[in-house]
Amino acid sequence: MNSKLRKGFFLSVVVALAFLLGASVVQAKLVPKIDNFIVLQDQSGSMYMIYGGGQVVPSTIADGGAELAKTKMTMSKKILSAMNEKIPELGYKGSLYMAAPFQQVMAPAVFNQAKFAGAVKSIPANQEIYGRQTPLGLGIHNLDAVLAGLSGKTAIILVSDGEE
Repeated sequence: MNSKLRKGFFLSVVVALAFLLGASVVQAKLVPKIDNFIVLQDQSGSMYMIYGGGQVVPSTIADGGAELAKTKMTMSKKILSAMNEKIPELGYKGSLYMAAPFQQVMAPAVFNQAKFAGAVKSIPANQEIYGRQTPLGLGIHNLDAVLAGLSGKTAIILVSDGEE
């Protein structure tokens, strides 16, 4: 009986140590791998088309109809919102720009989930489809001025359907 008690005690100590070691791993400090990130959102005409082809019927836009929910831009905004919820606030700078045409939505600032969520929400859900071409190269080139004002490592996240 004494050896069974020792084995039980030893097993209890091992389990307790495993929990303690596991707790220290869970409490590990998150360290940013970058200093800045820039999201470049494509806002060309094809982004305002329904995923899989077709355009939004104008009568469904006013009431926020089902077709508007199927546009690539609406899907893109959902992805950016989900991404925003996963990004921890670690002191790096975040920003949001649009391309085709190029415009600033949120200038580089210390990342704050609430502010970034507001910037994502401000992206228009509907815009003219025709005449909105995709010069993504020009949009990326326009980031040179933004990058010149940042120091350290910067990640650029391009969100696009890849269509012209």
